[in-house]
Amino acid sequence: MLLADELGPRLRAAEVFLISGLNAMRDEDELDERLRALRSHMRQLPPDAVTYFEDAAYHEPAFSRRVREALLEVIHVYGMNEDELQAYLGHPVDLLSAREVADALAAVHALVPVPTLVLHTKYWAAAHGARAAEYADALDTGTVLAATRYAHGDDFTNEDVERLRCRPRRPESVALVAALEQRMGDRVRAVPAFALDVAHPTTVGLGDTFVGGFLAALVRTDRR
Repeated sequence: MLLADELGPRLRAAEVFLISGLNAMRDEDELDERLRALRSHMRQLPPDAVTYFEDAAYHEPAFSRRVREALLEVIHVYGMNEDELQAYLGHPVDLLSAREVADALAAVHALVPVPTLVLHTKYWAAAHGARAAEYADALDTGTVLAATRYAHGDDFTNEDVERLRCRPRRPESVALVAALEQRMGDRVRAVPAFALDVAHPTTVGLGDTFVGGFLAALVRTDRR
């Protein structure tokens, strides 16, 4: 993953900036140089731009901490899925237990002290942090687009998105979201996943689609 020389100048007009792909690197010296260059380019981001970092499984697990230590202070939103959550904790989490989810969010956010932690799962998506409520629309847009891809693959249309938006949500997910927000108050916002019965679903790329929807919603709002 080489960084173009013109990245910094192009970031001057950015509203959002997504960081991902560092998990694929295998050479420590190259990683350190890439992080140094990335930080240098990011100095040209506007003050109100949102930087979103999407976690992933690292080919070299020890590099995960190295990346976090280099970037945490410039990340506004840190995203992960349920597999990455459980890897951080070292134990499984019942994603339909409000108590276990609340404990897991608090524990991982303590390990990754960014302004907002975002967790996207097959049952729900949640934002945790002091400004969690500001990301409610982004969570919902990401969830809608991921569900549309699940149902329609790469060929979905705007009409497919709007039809899916009107579909019912999973009852167990609705119950979890209500219980979680009651337990954690303003520090969490969550949206339930959809109840879908699809004969031939698309399961690859759903996390990436969620992130794309989340970021698309951010450019329509004024938040950081």
